[in-house]
Amino acid sequence: MLSRPLPTHAGLPSLARAAFALLLLAVLPALRAAPADDVLAAETARADALIRADYDAVERLLGDDLTYTHSTAVLDTKAAFLESLRSGRLRYQQVQHEEPKVRVLGDVGIINSTVRIVAVNRGQENRNHLRVTIVYAKRDGRWQMVAWQSTRIPAT
Repeated sequence: MLSRPLPTHAGLPSLARAAFALLLLAVLPALRAAPADDVLAAETARADALIRADYDAVERLLGDDLTYTHSTAVLDTKAAFLESLRSGRLRYQQVQHEEPKVRVLGDVGIINSTVRIVAVNRGQENRNHLRVTIVYAKRDGRWQMVAWQSTRIPAT
């Protein structure tokens, strides 16, 4: 039986703390979603809400100062866009992004993507392949879409 304590290396506790700190620095970013992922998640939620016709959810994801430029060059405000949805005049059936690229500049997120949209506008089905620029702003801790600009990609 040992009557005296085992010898310790004086630097070991600080070495262990340093190793733990380095491990935390390496792991923490992976545990928290990157800002670009947060912006893309907001856009995915908006597209899903459009398809489900959950216009209250869509409204929460849109900034009050939204400018929505359709591929027809029609410009909508948030109020006008929501009115066209809630009236049934415009109904989205598909919103499918293809390889979106996201950049985050502080509290602004910019998505450049191509998107395939199927929508019924005034009773007529429209199938569009679009190139879009979407701008999100982080407000009160959440991302809201503040601009949509789309251009039709010609059929080849």
